[in-house]
Amino acid sequence: MKKILLIVLLGICFSLYGQIDAYNDKAAQKAVEKAYSLIKETYKDNDICVSDSVYDLDWDYFDVDSDINRSLDVYRAIKHYTWSKPQYSDALNKIFVRDTCNTPKYIALFSEPYDRMIRCDLLPSDLKIGILGTPVIPVLLFIYNEIGDIKQFYQGELNVE
Repeated sequence: MKKILLIVLLGICFSLYGQIDAYNDKAAQKAVEKAYSLIKETYKDNDICVSDSVYDLDWDYFDVDSDINRSLDVYRAIKHYTWSKPQYSDALNKIFVRDTCNTPKYIALFSEPYDRMIRCDLLPSDLKIGILGTPVIPVLLFIYNEIGDIKQFYQGELNVE
């Protein structure tokens, strides 16, 4: 019985250890901070709260050049057309201070970095979209270089109705 318990505990430890934070990379951390600063140019600081989780967002809402479009087109195929659950990110939690999120109007959901790109959806804080709430949500795409500087920025809208 003790051996089985030890094996189960080791399995849990290894599975938790195997979950790597998508924002451990310094360039990705710098890029997500700069992406947020671009978002704040449109929205007030206290209107947005950044989620401490990484979301598996879709990438095909943007009118981009052909090289970027090829990369976006294969994203879901690379993931074998599966969607993963949100994953807590200690790095995002440390980058974005939580104490300023008392009554935000929007929640920023960031994707994991992919091919030096980051996606972001801005949802209303009450999470009411579609028939019960807002019919359109802003979707953002940030392309960054090897040191984390934003090179290009695309904004689109997702019609949820």
